[in-house]
This record gives sequence, structure tokens and C-alpha cells, in this order.
Amino acid sequence: MNGRAARKASQPVVDGAEIVVLEAIDYVSRAGHKLAKALDVFAEIDPVNKTALDVGASTGGFTDVLLRRGIGRVFAIDVGHDQMALELLDNPKVISMEGFNARDLSLETLAEASGVSSDKIEINLVVGDLSFISLTLVLEQILSVAPKADYVLLIKPQFEVGKQSLHASGIVTDHRLRAGAIKQVVECAHDLGIGVRGLTRSELPGTHGNIEYVVWISPLEPVNRSKWTDRIEALAKEGK
Repeated sequence: MNGRAARKASQPVVDGAEIVVLEAIDYVSRAGHKLAKALDVFAEIDPVNKTALDVGASTGGFTDVLLRRGIGRVFAIDVGHDQMALELLDNPKVISMEGFNARDLSLETLAEASGVSSDKIEINLVVGDLSFISLTLVLEQILSVAPKADYVLLIKPQFEVGKQSLHASGIVTDHRLRAGAIKQVVECAHDLGIGVRGLTRSELPGTHGNIEYVVWISPLEPVNRSKWTDRIEALAKEGK
């Protein structure tokens, strides 16, 4: 509605509002829509025939999007078990590694778990949808296996700010805390020499209604510590 996703069935509709019903794509999980929209925004990223790493793959929503957009191979890791959709497990382009903690990620552990020789692993694109852990705890590990890739990562403020900052409902309601969550991830990336190329609000909220964000970062992008400050503040103030 008026260029923004209607996030609740009870959302009021004002007279004269522009309403567009988009064709629905049935990804294996709702998370797929978050990555799909982000890749539309970050249009310079071309997954065709690339090799990707999906961190926190879970059911495989992000992997599903990549497959539909022509990815050549996906290394999909998740700390959980028996979650990935069967249709993805059966896809020869997908190497699923369950019980794999992202904090243990290295070229050696990835090679061991996947059965692919480390000298044959060249990651061009990293996507990530992690829960119950801060992205700041895994960025260095991601960098170690993908030093020349584009990273498209979901920033979830509810897992960045700490339990003490959450509303009783589990929602991060203070825009200053949301901004702080984004800045925390961006500053960690900068400290590792990873620059920011793009930042957008997620197409869909989190499961319980938290506003989330998608960041595009890359070790190949120069670090600019002041460039994104205004954008972060503006995004964080959107929504309740």
C-alpha cells in the first residue's frame, strides 16, 4: 500500500491509497521473501552460476531464492537438525550441513563437513539469517571463508540489543535501540575491513513483529565510517 508492504490484516486503508497486489511466489519459508526483496533492491548482485554460502539456512528460504535466481552451488549451514525442506535436500546444487555452528566456521571445517576440498571452495556470495546470536560473533568467521564475496545479511535487532532491552512482547520498540543494533553490526564489519554497499528495511517483519534490516557488505568495498550514519538513523525511525 503506497509502496510499502501491508504488514497486518487490520492495517487501516485511507481513501486514495495506492494498493498493489503482488504475484505470490511460494518459497519454502517466509524468509525467502526477505532475501528476494533485498536482492531486488541490491540489483547489482547477480547470483547466476555463483557459489554461495547460506549461514543459518534452517528450512532453506534463502537457499530457495538463490536457486530460483540461477545460483550454481550453495553451501548451506545451520546449527539445527532436520529442518531443510526435502526438495532442497534433493537438489544437487545444495550441500546441506546441519549441526554446524557458524561460530566454528572456517575453510577447514567447511571442507570437512561438505566433503569438498578446501582448494575447490571459492565463495562469491554469502547470505545469512541467524537467530539467537549476534552477527558480530560470526562476521570474522565468514570473512575467513569468503574474503572476496558479497554478503547479504539479515540484521535482527532483537538478537543484537540483548534481552534487557526488549519489550515484554520481545519487540524492540525504541528506534534508538534499532539504530544501535544496525550500527553495532556495521561497526564490526568496518573493524574487519568490510565496507557497506547497501542497507534496506526487510520486506517482512520478524516472526513476532520485529522490524528487521538487510545489509549488503563486502571486503572489496572501502570502509567509510560516516557514510551510512544518516541512512541508519532514518531507517530505524520508520515503523513503531
